[in-house]
Amino acid sequence: MKKIQSVIVGICLLLIGCNDNEASAGLSYDPSKIQKQLKEEQKIDSKLPTAFPVEIKDYEISPQTHTESSVHDVQFTGTNEEKFILMIHTKEVTYDGKPQGYEELKINNQEVFYIEDDLASSVHWKDGDYHYIFEYQVAESGKDAAKLTKEEMVEVAESFK
Repeated sequence: MKKIQSVIVGICLLLIGCNDNEASAGLSYDPSKIQKQLKEEQKIDSKLPTAFPVEIKDYEISPQTHTESSVHDVQFTGTNEEKFILMIHTKEVTYDGKPQGYEELKINNQEVFYIEDDLASSVHWKDGDYHYIFEYQVAESGKDAAKLTKEEMVEVAESFK
């Protein structure tokens, strides 16, 4: 009788373990897959973050509405509905003045700037042919979403490859 119970418990544990692995596999973030998709669909060869401070459950590449558009968006959603947008500009980006919450930083030996307000926080920089804006949309994120710090945003920007 104990052997049968042991076998049943073992099978249950095995099934639970398999289900957990399948759920985790569905949530894995693979930047190389997104890079390939951007290259094929939008003809850009950009860098992407390789690390996030939250688990990413989904992403969406915004379709290009004009063939001459210079902005390519990738939206990431975390498991607690955190909302991130990566804007990749293929043309020069200019700014009028310095917005409130502006701070200059250095990431990977590059001059960047960070902006934070009640609605969003973002890191802006140029790397090669592209100007990147990585934004965490505080106001658009779910009520259980993580509250990201400037240091966490910098870590994401440092992870771009």
